[in-house]
Amino acid sequence: MTSNPTNQTLTLDEIKTSVTLYIECWKQSYGKAQRETGISNPQETLIAEPYGLCEDQYLTFIKLENGQPRWKNKIEDLPYDIVIQLPIVLSRQLEANAQSLDHRVLWSWIGELVALLLGGKNKRILDDFDFSSIFHLLIRINLFSIGNTRFNGSSRIQYDLIEILIHKFQLSFTLSFPALERLLKLKCKEYVDLDGNVLKPIPNYNKSKVSSIKVLLNLLECTVANPTLQNLLQSFRSVVSPIIKSSDVWDQIFDWRNNTSHGASSWSLGNAVILNLICLILLDSLKDDYDFLITEFRNKIRSGVRIPQADFYPPECI
Repeated sequence: MTSNPTNQTLTLDEIKTSVTLYIECWKQSYGKAQRETGISNPQETLIAEPYGLCEDQYLTFIKLENGQPRWKNKIEDLPYDIVIQLPIVLSRQLEANAQSLDHRVLWSWIGELVALLLGGKNKRILDDFDFSSIFHLLIRINLFSIGNTRFNGSSRIQYDLIEILIHKFQLSFTLSFPALERLLKLKCKEYVDLDGNVLKPIPNYNKSKVSSIKVLLNLLECTVANPTLQNLLQSFRSVVSPIIKSSDVWDQIFDWRNNTSHGASSWSLGNAVILNLICLILLDSLKDDYDFLITEFRNKIRSGVRIPQADFYPPECI
């Protein structure tokens, strides 16, 4: 992707405005598409066309020039206080599109930060191989795109790649639950171990083992989280609730976790909701290391050394 960012730092209000215009554009565009094609739900087009119709005007980080992605703004140039709001603000886009290019930028950036932290000295909560492995696999699945690859013949590997691409939301949706559950246990390690055994009394819970992801979500929000993270989680729920049509987002995630009979819209939308939630919790955990990680990233770019297994950002958008 060609680097061509603006030099002016974005404000949170400007990002919110872009998101609002993006949603309005999608609604107008797909209202017309519904009349002309019979498509009743924008999500039905996501597997075939992930970029949608409004990506060239109203995205925050990417613009399209002759169909090719170009930088509009770079996420690494934003201060931490804005970046940690992005999983909430960009979740509003889910009303229109469950995987905009803005989401790919956000997810690839968090994947990059986790990889940089694991490669450094200050591992903190992320010093957990099982979580980092699942999380990075989640990121790779969501960023996976065949792009402009030309397929010649009908080899098995080509068919396999196409099948993975078609079903990537389903694959990611399934993997997102163990990733979220493990992250919650790591955050709540004073109260519960990685096997779910209760180590310390949990308010309004009298069992010796936790097997419900909703219990862990409530434990994090109401007991473990600092006031800043509590407010962020409440804002996340407020934004997501009307989009997924549930008055209790944690309850809906619990239902998704325990009900395997989902349709394609649940795979794509639910996948994005949970991945944004994971990114929000991770960003809270990365606060003390964020400036260090920005420096590490810039040093990596200057060095020109890119190791594929630890390279997530920028995303391959084509």
